[in-house]
Amino acid sequence: MGKPNIDLPVNWSLIKTRHLFKFSRGYPIGRTEMGSSGVPCIHYGDIHGDYQFKVDLDTAIVGRVNDPSRFGVKEFVQSGQFLFAGSSEDYEGSGNFTLIRGKGCGIAGTDTIILSPLSDIEEEFMAYLFDSLFFRQQIRPHMMGTKVFHPSKKIIKNSYCVIPPIDESRQIVRYLNCKTSQIDSLIDKMTRELELLERYRREISWSVLTTGLDSSMPMVDSGVDWIGHMPSSWSVIPVRYLFEIVKRIKPGFSSQVLSITQKGIVPKDLSLHFGQIAESYDAYQRVDIGDYAMNSMDLLTGWVDRSEYKGITSPDYRVFRLRKQVAADPRYFTYVLQMGYTRRIFFRFGQGVSNLGRWRLQPKVFMSMKFPFPPLEEQRAIADYIEFKYAEVDSTICGITQQIELLGKYRKQVINDVVTGKVRTGKVS
Repeated sequence: MGKPNIDLPVNWSLIKTRHLFKFSRGYPIGRTEMGSSGVPCIHYGDIHGDYQFKVDLDTAIVGRVNDPSRFGVKEFVQSGQFLFAGSSEDYEGSGNFTLIRGKGCGIAGTDTIILSPLSDIEEEFMAYLFDSLFFRQQIRPHMMGTKVFHPSKKIIKNSYCVIPPIDESRQIVRYLNCKTSQIDSLIDKMTRELELLERYRREISWSVLTTGLDSSMPMVDSGVDWIGHMPSSWSVIPVRYLFEIVKRIKPGFSSQVLSITQKGIVPKDLSLHFGQIAESYDAYQRVDIGDYAMNSMDLLTGWVDRSEYKGITSPDYRVFRLRKQVAADPRYFTYVLQMGYTRRIFFRFGQGVSNLGRWRLQPKVFMSMKFPFPPLEEQRAIADYIEFKYAEVDSTICGITQQIELLGKYRKQVINDVVTGKVRTGKVS
């Protein structure tokens, strides 16, 4: 790894990370081996999750180890040390780390690289430096692996750090704490706006799917508790009269594997090697364009949608289609089905072990449910209305999302410019 070509202010230095830190490895303690009491254990997943950049061992909600000696733990981590994640499922996560804080001690868990300072340094300056584009761009071109990216200990050791005089590094920390706090506050505000818009989006469909577009219509009791009162011109229909389940295992039917995501049914890019990859797809089931596919195994984070693609999907999913003799607008019933997840209607009818993520909607239960059934013209009008309102909300969501992305890029650039001396900081009150 060559020395970076960078112009630094006078009295600033470029020093390899190996000369600033002692390196060691975490202990192979996985999630399943942790409990809720004992010594906090930082797993590499914690670094990619809630505790990227900094973790306070006194308050962090992480897995714990009751008997560290059982895993051969002899050294604990404490405030001032850094943990790098030894693997990442995406390129952007390569180089993710956390700075240990808190009065207590902890354990470095599975796939973590421990950096212990060899001398007095401004630890929070080093955290900003490790988070900078300058440092990460030294690591990322050397990532190893195909399915998972591994920033090796050797790569981190041979990366260069920008080191200003200690008093200036402290000034930089004060400046960046102030600046990033301002940016983060804006991002938090916009994120809350997104949450409110998503809630409003759900409410749009809920109100019209069960009560229609004309509030002056006389209402009657539907006889179904989650529907409540509905227009008198509507009826309810058992799902078994509306849909038929079609499970067709046809090896070689298609090489396009379809995933059910909360953004819809999408083709899975097998070349990325992310997520679950099957050894064989011969047992996967056929999906035609216009078929519905549903993750009925996960009633909290799963989804259902009408497919725009021909392909194959997991044999554990439920594939079904509208019966030809039923006067039904597919869009209307797509929204009804999705409401089953957003309003947790399906969850109420589930069976299994919910705390283990095995809360399933059994086929007999699903087919016995009853859905609202407006006249066909009203179905079409409601679907048109929802599409129009969704387009309005989605446009606003897209605009806010772009602003959040721009603020995130601006935050990274601010950190990078300051820790490399491109922008010199003044006093921060």
